[in-house]
Amino acid sequence: MREKCGEAAWRSGKMPIQKGATKRHLAASDEPRTKRLEAASPQHCHTRLGILPSTWRITSIGAVGAVVTGNTPSTSEKEYFSGDRLFITPSDFHSGIYISTSGRTVSDEAYKVSRVNPPNSIYVVCIGATVGKVNICKECGICNQQINAIVPNSNNNTLFLYYCVDYFFNRSKKKYIGQQTLPIVSK
Repeated sequence: MREKCGEAAWRSGKMPIQKGATKRHLAASDEPRTKRLEAASPQHCHTRLGILPSTWRITSIGAVGAVVTGNTPSTSEKEYFSGDRLFITPSDFHSGIYISTSGRTVSDEAYKVSRVNPPNSIYVVCIGATVGKVNICKECGICNQQINAIVPNSNNNTLFLYYCVDYFFNRSKKKYIGQQTLPIVSK
């Protein structure tokens, strides 16, 4: 559902502005930047996610790409773990944007029995102590079941989606700090 935004929201009073204030006054005030932006611009609207351009819409992750849950190839098949293909686990995530190596690798045979994600998939740790870590892999890869991969639709920008997902998880992760149980993010 699209949030009510734009000129109509501005005129209806849904985007409050201090009486008599001008953009210059707002820019000079001590209010947080988001309050100034909300008050100064009919091209933006306040949504449940924060202030967004009025031309944007809030949607589900499934609407911008396929969500694929990882799976581990059978560990009893020793030949699966003797190759040079990426097998991404939570320990492979780091503070950068891209994953280019993995601590464990698998064979072509393992890829045949796994859910292979195409290049530029966005990997998100959804179970465990490192929940919310996000990286992009520039090559084909598989991942274990603690990770979901977002395979962006062709009309979506992978890097932009990465930043959106990373921002969402970093923002929502704060409510779990100090909890004794490990969070699980469902598909």
